[in-house]
Amino acid sequence: MAAAVMACAVMAAGESRAAQDGAGFAFRDEPGKHLDVLLDGKIAGRYMYAFDPSSSPKDLASTNKTYLHVFDAQGKAPISNGPFGEHAHHRGIMIGWTKLTHNGKLYNFWGMYDNAQIHSKFSVRDADADHATFTSLVDWITKSGNTVISEERTMTFRRAAAPAYLIIDFTSKLTACSGDVELNGDPEHAGVQFRAADGIDLAKTVYVYPGENADPRQLIDPSWVGETFSLNGKVYSSVE
Repeated sequence: MAAAVMACAVMAAGESRAAQDGAGFAFRDEPGKHLDVLLDGKIAGRYMYAFDPSSSPKDLASTNKTYLHVFDAQGKAPISNGPFGEHAHHRGIMIGWTKLTHNGKLYNFWGMYDNAQIHSKFSVRDADADHATFTSLVDWITKSGNTVISEERTMTFRRAAAPAYLIIDFTSKLTACSGDVELNGDPEHAGVQFRAADGIDLAKTVYVYPGENADPRQLIDPSWVGETFSLNGKVYSSVE
């Protein structure tokens, strides 16, 4: 059994986060498609859990993993990456490994390549004025149909102190269910990731890491990482 834990704080430059009294958090579900986490009536996050094995290869690739979209402070649009565009297999807040070994065979549960992470149901959905928490039960299934991992993926949303507007806690409990599993990969393609939306201004994107002259491709489990990026004329920061 393995567990992965992440906390991500998101900030938008120049945004007011004044709230409606008593509004708080709530859920809005589109069954078989996505679960919206609402904050004061606006979308804070959208958990994408559709799966359509009968679709075309292109469409199947867009539903072969569950992930979370993070929305802007107005709740209008995602600031995280989806299944199309550059590096489309890096999506929102996700978890995976490029090198997952099970019973001597190697599988890619990052780019997926006919493997899939399939949501089965929500075991927890709880929301009030101060927080929203949900747990998604996810089966990690190889292209041959073998379930190698059963996952309990829990995400908790809270308001953040200014200048941030949102804190998201990510906890994943992974259980090998049909033999030993080894999780491996490089720092860019393993574990939990937040990826900003396709279309950010790369010239204005800044990454920060602990230590001087850190090489992100060599960092293993740093205590924090940060990114500031420009999207559609607005500046955002994410700290994990």
